[in-house]
Amino acid sequence: MRQHCLYARTPLHTHVRLKDDSGSLRRGLVAVLWLLLSVASISAQDLRWETATNAGVKAFDQGRYAEAAQQFKTALTLAEDCMPDDPRLSTSLMNLAVASYTQGQYAYAAPLSQRALALQEQLLGPAHPQ
Repeated sequence: MRQHCLYARTPLHTHVRLKDDSGSLRRGLVAVLWLLLSVASISAQDLRWETATNAGVKAFDQGRYAEAAQQFKTALTLAEDCMPDDPRLSTSLMNLAVASYTQGQYAYAAPLSQRALALQEQLLGPAHPQ
Protein backbone atom coordinates (compact mmCIF):
# COMPACT_ATOMS: atom_id res chain seq x y z
CA MET A 1 0.00 0.00 0.00
CA ARG A 2 1.39 3.36 -0.99
CA GLN A 3 1.69 5.88 1.80
CA HIS A 4 0.82 9.43 0.97
CA CYS A 5 2.70 12.51 1.91
CA LEU A 6 0.82 15.00 4.04
CA TYR A 7 1.97 18.55 4.40
CA ALA A 8 3.18 19.14 7.91
CA ARG A 9 1.82 22.66 7.67
CA THR A 10 -1.68 21.51 6.73
CA PRO A 11 -4.03 21.99 9.68
CA LEU A 12 -5.89 18.93 10.84
CA HIS A 13 -8.95 20.98 11.66
CA THR A 14 -10.21 24.05 9.89
CA HIS A 15 -12.14 26.66 11.78
CA VAL A 16 -14.34 28.47 9.33
CA ARG A 17 -17.15 30.63 10.57
CA LEU A 18 -19.94 31.22 8.09
CA LYS A 19 -22.99 33.30 8.94
CA ASP A 20 -26.06 31.35 7.99
CA ASP A 21 -28.85 29.33 9.53
CA SER A 22 -27.66 26.30 7.60
CA GLY A 23 -24.30 26.33 9.38
CA SER A 24 -23.97 22.57 9.58
CA LEU A 25 -24.47 22.24 5.82
CA ARG A 26 -21.88 24.90 5.14
CA ARG A 27 -19.43 23.35 7.60
CA GLY A 28 -19.94 20.04 5.84
CA LEU A 29 -19.29 21.61 2.45
CA VAL A 30 -16.21 23.38 3.76
CA ALA A 31 -14.92 20.07 5.18
CA VAL A 32 -15.46 18.32 1.84
CA LEU A 33 -13.76 21.17 -0.03
CA TRP A 34 -10.82 21.09 2.41
CA LEU A 35 -10.52 17.33 1.92
CA LEU A 36 -10.54 17.66 -1.87
CA LEU A 37 -7.90 20.39 -1.77
CA SER A 38 -5.77 18.29 0.58
CA VAL A 39 -5.94 15.30 -1.75
CA ALA A 40 -4.99 17.50 -4.70
CA SER A 41 -2.01 18.93 -2.83
CA ILE A 42 -0.94 15.42 -1.76
CA SER A 43 -1.01 14.29 -5.38
CA ALA A 44 0.97 17.34 -6.47
CA GLN A 45 3.50 16.72 -3.68
CA ASP A 46 3.80 13.06 -4.74
CA LEU A 47 4.36 14.03 -8.35
CA ARG A 48 7.01 16.66 -7.55
CA TRP A 49 8.89 14.21 -5.30
CA GLU A 50 8.77 11.43 -7.88
CA THR A 51 9.85 13.78 -10.67
CA ALA A 52 12.84 15.07 -8.69
CA THR A 53 13.84 11.58 -7.57
CA ASN A 54 13.55 10.10 -11.06
CA ALA A 55 15.56 12.98 -12.54
CA GLY A 56 18.22 12.42 -9.87
CA VAL A 57 18.40 8.69 -10.58
CA LYS A 58 18.71 9.34 -14.32
CA ALA A 59 21.45 11.93 -13.82
CA PHE A 60 23.29 9.60 -11.43
CA ASP A 61 23.09 6.70 -13.88
CA GLN A 62 24.59 8.97 -16.54
CA GLY A 63 27.47 10.01 -14.28
CA ARG A 64 26.20 13.56 -13.71
CA TYR A 65 26.60 13.38 -9.95
CA ALA A 66 26.34 17.08 -9.14
CA GLU A 67 23.06 17.32 -11.04
CA ALA A 68 21.84 14.15 -9.34
CA ALA A 69 22.70 15.59 -5.92
CA GLN A 70 20.75 18.77 -6.74
CA GLN A 71 17.68 16.75 -7.75
CA PHE A 72 17.99 14.62 -4.62
CA LYS A 73 18.21 17.80 -2.50
CA THR A 74 14.96 18.96 -4.08
CA ALA A 75 13.36 15.59 -3.34
CA LEU A 76 14.65 15.76 0.24
CA THR A 77 13.17 19.23 0.73
CA LEU A 78 9.81 17.93 -0.49
CA ALA A 79 10.06 14.80 1.66
CA GLU A 80 10.87 16.84 4.77
CA ASP A 81 7.47 18.52 4.39
CA CYS A 82 5.87 15.07 4.75
CA MET A 83 5.00 13.09 7.81
CA PRO A 84 8.15 12.00 9.69
CA ASP A 85 7.37 8.32 9.13
CA ASP A 86 7.00 8.65 5.35
CA PRO A 87 9.52 6.29 3.72
CA ARG A 88 10.31 8.87 1.06
CA LEU A 89 12.26 10.82 3.65
CA SER A 90 14.75 8.02 4.27
CA THR A 91 14.91 7.27 0.54
CA SER A 92 15.71 10.92 -0.23
CA LEU A 93 18.34 11.05 2.50
CA MET A 94 20.05 7.91 1.25
CA ASN A 95 19.93 9.02 -2.40
CA LEU A 96 21.58 12.33 -1.52
CA ALA A 97 24.11 10.54 0.69
CA VAL A 98 25.13 8.20 -2.13
CA ALA A 99 25.41 11.03 -4.66
CA SER A 100 27.48 13.09 -2.22
CA TYR A 101 29.71 10.15 -1.32
CA THR A 102 30.29 9.45 -5.02
CA GLN A 103 31.55 13.03 -5.39
CA GLY A 104 33.95 12.58 -2.49
CA GLN A 105 31.86 14.64 -0.05
CA TYR A 106 32.25 12.10 2.74
CA ALA A 107 31.67 14.46 5.67
CA TYR A 108 28.41 15.63 4.09
CA ALA A 109 27.27 12.11 3.16
CA ALA A 110 27.88 10.42 6.51
CA PRO A 111 25.19 12.19 8.61
CA LEU A 112 22.69 11.85 5.77
CA SER A 113 23.17 8.09 5.60
CA GLN A 114 23.09 7.78 9.40
CA ARG A 115 19.81 9.68 9.54
CA ALA A 116 18.38 7.53 6.72
CA LEU A 117 19.37 4.33 8.48
CA ALA A 118 17.91 5.54 11.78
CA LEU A 119 14.61 6.33 10.05
CA GLN A 120 14.60 2.92 8.34
CA GLU A 121 15.15 1.23 11.69
CA GLN A 122 12.26 3.22 13.18
CA LEU A 123 9.96 2.29 10.29
CA LEU A 124 10.95 -1.35 9.86
CA GLY A 125 12.35 -2.32 13.25
CA PRO A 126 15.92 -3.25 14.18
CA ALA A 127 15.56 -6.92 13.14
CA HIS A 128 14.38 -6.18 9.58
CA PRO A 129 16.78 -7.55 6.92
CA GLN A 130 17.08 -4.20 5.12
